[in-house]
Formats: sequence, C-alpha cells, structure tokens
Amino acid sequence: MSLEQENQFFKTRKEIDGWVYSNYSHNPKYTINDDLTVDWVGNLDISNLELKQIPIQFNKVSGDFRCSDNQLTSLKGCPLELGGNFDCSYNQLNSLEYAPIRIDGEFDCSYNKITTLQNSPREIRADFDCNDNQLTSLKFAPVKIGGGLFVQRNQIKDLEHVDIKTGDGIYCRENPFINNIYNELDPEEIKPYFESEKLANKLQAELPKQDDFRTIIDSKQIQDLHAQILERNKTVEIPDTYITEANKPKEDVKVIQNNEVVHQTVAPVQEIKPRRMKL
Repeated sequence: MSLEQENQFFKTRKEIDGWVYSNYSHNPKYTINDDLTVDWVGNLDISNLELKQIPIQFNKVSGDFRCSDNQLTSLKGCPLELGGNFDCSYNQLNSLEYAPIRIDGEFDCSYNKITTLQNSPREIRADFDCNDNQLTSLKFAPVKIGGGLFVQRNQIKDLEHVDIKTGDGIYCRENPFINNIYNELDPEEIKPYFESEKLANKLQAELPKQDDFRTIIDSKQIQDLHAQILERNKTVEIPDTYITEANKPKEDVKVIQNNEVVHQTVAPVQEIKPRRMKL
C-alpha cells in the first residue's frame, strides 16, 4: 500500500467536519462514528470535485451516492450500504472493488475502464449500467437485476455467464461477439436465444452424424430434432406371432389320389418368441 493510500482518509473529526462544510453550504445531516466512518442522511453528491480518491470512509447513506466525473481509480471510501442510487460513472476505475454491498436503486459504473464484474452487488433493484467499459464476459454479474443490464460497447465475445434474472432484458449491442446475431437481437430476446443455442449445441452432440446440422435454429426445429432423437431411441416389442405372407397359415387342401379324397392340413406356424429391438 502506497503512502498516499495509507493517508487517504482524514484522521480526525475536525478534518472530516472541515471537508464536509467546505463542500456543502447547506446544513448536512451526518454522524461521525467512533471509527471515523460517516453515516449520511439523504443524498450525497461528491461528483465533479476532481477527486483522485475519496477522503472519507462512508458507512451508510440513506439516499443516493454520486461520485461521478472525478479522477477516481478506486471506490475505496464508498458507502457499504446505500438507500438509493449509486453513480461512479466517468472515472478511471478498472474494477468494482469497494463498491457498495447493498443498494436499493440503480448502479451506474459506465464510462470507466472496468474489466470484470467481480465485487458487484449480488442484487440490484433497478438498472445496472456498465456501458462503455472493457468487460470481456458477464462472469460475476449480479444474479438478479430489477431493471435492465447494460453492457454495450465493451469487449464481450460470448454470453457464457448469462445466468442472470433481469426485469428489462440485456442490452449488449456493439460488442465483438463470435455470433454476431447478439448485436441484432432486442434486449428481451437475448437470454431466450442463448438458451436455445445451448440446447442446439447439446442436441448436436447427440447427433454427431448429422453433417448439415446448424447451430442457429429456431425453437420449432429444436423441438423436431428432439422428437427425432426420442424416436431413434424408442424400444418396441415384436408380437407373439410375427405374420407375413411367407409364413401365413393356409387352409386345409383336398388332394385326390386314386379317386380318393385325402385331407391334408398345413402344419401350424411355429411360435416366434417376442423380442425387443432398437429402431
């Protein structure tokens, strides 16, 4: 840890009070805790202050917290719990380390240099905006997002880690996807198409001899193909007597020998035991 990082936070209550009142002309409501962390009542906006680091360790903020349009390279100092929206856009961040653990609003970290979603909150109640960063995957994304997931203009090539519940879909256009169709789909179509693509790949593995199989198929083709696999694996039972024209029993015949009628009966068909066959 550098000397600058060690000296990031103010060491006395007087320093904290002085900084707060130099940036807020109104009467802010806040509490300085024994460990010199700060609980803030209402919204807290420290954007556009040319900050390279946050000089106070905030603990709880009951409203919004905005630290956008600065020169921050770390979120150290951000509140742990947030009752509103969180905005750290337009900085120099390359990770979400020290981001709030709990927030009740939207999360905006757009226009940074973030390469991974590690340390993002597990749940966000509104939008999660990560547009214009350097993400290569959606790994570590929140498991539940109340609004939309925005990851446009990043470096994402596939949606391998897209096990995310969103209220308003996934906005992921203008990425270098291996399958470029993801740059054309609407947000609500992204996840269903991805699930269909996964199923298609699974079925392709079950039918290795199907040379003309296409990975990109619609749901109707997938259903037809699945039915075909089930039909191939179906087991049927042969009846007790498998009758054909060749072994069909014939009626009694009359043979005239030396003016005498002789009745002859064709021997009964030999019973064929049932057996099971794979079609």
